Amino acid sequence: MQDGDRKAFDEILAEIFAAIDKPLGESQRSVFWKGLHDLGLVEFARIRDLMVLDFRQREEPPRKFTIADIWAAKRKLRAAAPAPESEVPRWTGDEWDMVANRQLLGHIARSIARDPQCYGKGPTVRGLKNTTTPNADASPGFVRAVNTLVAFKNQWAQLMRDSADAENCVPGTEQRQCWDHCMRMAADAIALKRAA
Repeated sequence: MQDGDRKAFDEILAEIFAAIDKPLGESQRSVFWKGLHDLGLVEFARIRDLMVLDFRQREEPPRKFTIADIWAAKRKLRAAAPAPESEVPRWTGDEWDMVANRQLLGHIARSIARDPQCYGKGPTVRGLKNTTTPNADASPGFVRAVNTLVAFKNQWAQLMRDSADAENCVPGTEQRQCWDHCMRMAADAIALKRAA
C-alpha cells in the first residue's frame, strides 16, 4: 500500500475491529499499518469481507486478533482479483456467462437508479443511437468503471465454473455470497482508480 492509502486502510481496519467488537487505538492502527504495508488496498478490502463473513458464523468473537490473523485470512482467499486485461476470463457463451451478464445488468441498473452518476457520466440516448460515437459518448471514468465491473463479472463466472458439481450446479447461497464479494471488490477497485 502507498502512504496515500492510509485513510482507506484505517477505515477497513476499523470495520474489522468493529466486527469483532474490539477497541482500536492509534498505536494498534500504526502497528497494523506497518505489518500489512505489503498488501494491496483492494486485497485488504477482500480480506475484510472474508473475515466479516467468518466472524458472522462464529458464536463468539476471537479473544485476540493480530496481524498474523490477517495474513492467515489472505491465504484463505478463494477468488483472486482479476488478472491483467490479457488474462481476464473471456466470454465462453455458457450458462454461467449468461447468468453473470443478467446479474451485472441488474447490478448496474440498481446502482444507477440509486445514484445516476455513481460510475461517472453515462452515455446519452443520442450517443447510443449514433453507432460511430466511441463508447456511446460515455465519460472515460464511466467506461473504466464498467470495464472493471465486467472483469469481476467474468471472474465470478469462472469461479462458478470451477465450483460447479457434476450437474453444473452451485448452491444459491454460495453464488450470491461470491457475487456480492466480487461486486464489493469491483467497487473497491473503481474507487481506487478514481482516487489515483
